[in-house]
Amino acid sequence: MELAIQARSALPYAAIASTTSMRGGFGDVIESSLPDVLSHLASIGVEPAGPPLVIYRVIDMDGDLQIEVGWPVPSEVAPGDGVTGGTLPAGRYVVGTYVGPYDGLLDANTELQDWGEQQGVTWAVEGDRWLGRFESYLSDPQTEPDPSGWRTDILYLIAD
Repeated sequence: MELAIQARSALPYAAIASTTSMRGGFGDVIESSLPDVLSHLASIGVEPAGPPLVIYRVIDMDGDLQIEVGWPVPSEVAPGDGVTGGTLPAGRYVVGTYVGPYDGLLDANTELQDWGEQQGVTWAVEGDRWLGRFESYLSDPQTEPDPSGWRTDILYLIAD
C-alpha cells in the first residue's frame, strides 16, 4: 500500500453513531446503518457527495468500538431518524489506498500506523478519541463482486 501525507478539506457527513465490537456486530452495524442513512438523506432531498465511510472515534480491539457509519454530504444536514451530521476536520492526513477484501483492513491500518511512526507522525487524538480517522469504501461490492479488487481509502488526521 502506497502511503502519503495529503492536505484535505473539511468533510461534512451524515451518519449513525454506534457502539459495537470487532468480535461481534461490527459488520452488522455497517450493513444496517448505510441504507438507513441513505433513506434519511433521500427524505430531505440530499445526495451523498462520495462513497460510504466509517469513522472510528474510540477503538478498543478487545472491547468497544465507537464508530459513525454514513456518507459524505455537500454540507451539514438536519438530523433525524437516528442520523446525525458532523464534519471531519480539514488538515493533513496520512492516506493509503488498500486493495483487497475487507478482512485485510486491520493489517492495512497497522501498516499505516507503523509508517506514521517511522515518519515521526503524531495522530490527532484527544484522550482515547480520534479526531479524524476513517475509511472510505471506494468499491461497491454489489457492482464489483470480486473482493480482490475492492478499494478502500484509509485516512488518519495528523496533529498540528
